[in-house]
Amino acid sequence: MIVVSAQLTDWHDTSAQQAIELTEYFLANFSVDVSRVYAAGYSAGGETMSQAVSMRPDLYAAYLHGASQWDGDYAPIAENGTAVYIFMAEHDEYYGSQRAWSAYNSLHDAYEEAG
Repeated sequence: MIVVSAQLTDWHDTSAQQAIELTEYFLANFSVDVSRVYAAGYSAGGETMSQAVSMRPDLYAAYLHGASQWDGDYAPIAENGTAVYIFMAEHDEYYGSQRAWSAYNSLHDAYEEAG
């Protein structure tokens, strides 16, 4: 098992692109089962990884989204069939739970639309 933990440059496209490039680097340079690449993001990392996974859902078998708001697109994830698990405290003092419910409902709708 290889665990990679990237540091954020920003909370937007730059860090999402860097996360994708880091994933691609490990896939190209290490013996990695491409069907077992998982992503996780917590807080600001969740915002970044929701973008990265939606930009390149083909790179990730599943994504764990924690204590964060969703900044990525939903349709590419559903179209690729990437599994997503969202966790959030009901009374999270920063994001609140409504953002997690909104992301869940939007992902659910995207999966239904994708069939």
